[in-house]
Amino acid sequence: MALKKTDQEGYTFTLFYNFGDQFVNSIKTQERWDDYYPLTYQPFVRFDRWVPDTDARDVRTDIWTIGFNYFFAQTTKLQVNYNITRDYRSDGGVYNNDAFLAQFQFGF
Repeated sequence: MALKKTDQEGYTFTLFYNFGDQFVNSIKTQERWDDYYPLTYQPFVRFDRWVPDTDARDVRTDIWTIGFNYFFAQTTKLQVNYNITRDYRSDGGVYNNDAFLAQFQFGF
């Protein structure tokens, strides 16, 4: 019995804008540690598409992420995301699975 090879595809597009002063010139950081002051704000929108079988393109998962990153310093941030997920299934149904996510990172 031969196994059928399944071709898959995935796409990602991210649009963001930074404003603030996260990555400062070296003159500003002389004699200071990495995490001290620079604040940066980063709103973003991201689109992901996953097609598990390219022979059945109507079966896919689309995820839109609307998010915001708040950098307290160069290696400390708070991220807040809202994911809008749509699963398009072979039975013609569309299943929604939206999620709100928040995370705090330090030392990345």
